[in-house]
Amino acid sequence: MAAHGKPASIADNLIAAGDAPPVKVLIIDGEMILSDLKARTAAIFKSNGQNQLLENLRLYAKSDQDPVAQFIDLAQPAWKTRIIAEVKNQGFSLVIFDNLSTLSPSLEDENSAVAWNPLNDLL
Repeated sequence: MAAHGKPASIADNLIAAGDAPPVKVLIIDGEMILSDLKARTAAIFKSNGQNQLLENLRLYAKSDQDPVAQFIDLAQPAWKTRIIAEVKNQGFSLVIFDNLSTLSPSLEDENSAVAWNPLNDLL
């Protein structure tokens, strides 16, 4: 919803008066098939009076990558640097990571608070 300037929930509708300006949104997805992700996103836009995906929404799905290509690992410092650079270079205002477990394959113990430090630093 942020990609086309509409509030994201009923609570936002009650709080915000009028439309907000659209922002550039990056969705990094580690689970869904890209076609399903596009279909769901298109359905959301259509239900809000939009007929197409917006230019300011970028979908980056693991399922759309070459199987032998290295994909994002949020637990690795090098990826933190690359993601921050991409966000700054492209002017994204909102980044959605779905979900942290699938986007952090080198995370040794997701029940350990210390193991999450690299991700917390990125966020």
